Parts: sequence; structure tokens; C-alpha cells
Amino acid sequence: MTGYSYASLSIGFPRAKEVLKEHWDDRQLFVISPAIGGNRRFFDFLEDYNLHSIKVTTLDKRYKSDAVKYYAKRLEAIVDGR
Repeated sequence: MTGYSYASLSIGFPRAKEVLKEHWDDRQLFVISPAIGGNRRFFDFLEDYNLHSIKVTTLDKRYKSDAVKYYAKRLEAIVDGR
């Protein structure tokens, strides 16, 4: 079974990458590592901002929210050492 993860830190909509079949550079691996990012941290963040319960039909509302834009900028700053 292969999985997918997000490859981009861009504030726009990131592209999902297949974990086992696509090339990942060191930065991308660092971003998705549990120590820096990872799904658990992101979902905890969504829960803190009450965005975790948004239905699948309104995912655009979740991922384009100001809170998620802030999360992406903060994560990018951490990865860049700022």
C-alpha cells in the first residue's frame, strides 16, 4: 500500500506526492517529518482552531482559512531557520 503526503510549503494548494514512488528532496522530507510538521501536528492545529470538523464538501473553507495560511507560513519559517 502506498500513501500520499504534501510536498509543498507554498501558501497555495500543495500537490500531493506519492510517498514511495516519487523523489523527495531533503527539504520536503524535513517538512513532513514528525519533529517539524507531519499530519499529527497539523491535525492538532486544526482542532485548536476548530477546523477539524469541517465536512469534506467544504474542505476549501478549511485549507484556505487564515489559520491554515498562518500554519503554512510558520512551518516555512521554521524550516528556513527564521
